[in-house]
Amino acid sequence: MMKSRVRSILEKERISSSLAQRICDIVPMASHNQRGHVTISVELPPDQDVDVRDISAMVHGKLNQVYGVLKREDELELVYRAHKNPTFVEDACRKIAEGIYELLRRKLRPDSKVRILLVSEESIHQHNAFAEIEMSLEQLKYFVDIHR
Repeated sequence: MMKSRVRSILEKERISSSLAQRICDIVPMASHNQRGHVTISVELPPDQDVDVRDISAMVHGKLNQVYGVLKREDELELVYRAHKNPTFVEDACRKIAEGIYELLRRKLRPDSKVRILLVSEESIHQHNAFAEIEMSLEQLKYFVDIHR
């Protein structure tokens, strides 16, 4: 919707349709921001363990991040990248599921249970969006294969 509106504004300013389209393809069009919170639960047998730092690093690698302190130019780059690649909460949850499977498939038994809950706080709506996946590691393999 935002691209369509910007294209219309540019064309009213007598910018050609092809140039307006090119601009819209290059410049990210922000609609609104969301902040997601992910909770990951993994059922571990007594004889196995997982380093939570590995899970945290994987999640940070899959999603846009939030930082406590940024220089202005770093903030600009972070916001630019986030709006260049917007992600629905369901897609983010699938990305995390894929990462969890890749990270844990050789470390845990196939019947180990995994639960991923991602809540996305809406900035312009009165409700939040969420996605949840709960299944065994073996089921997660098929889930990841289907969504690749």
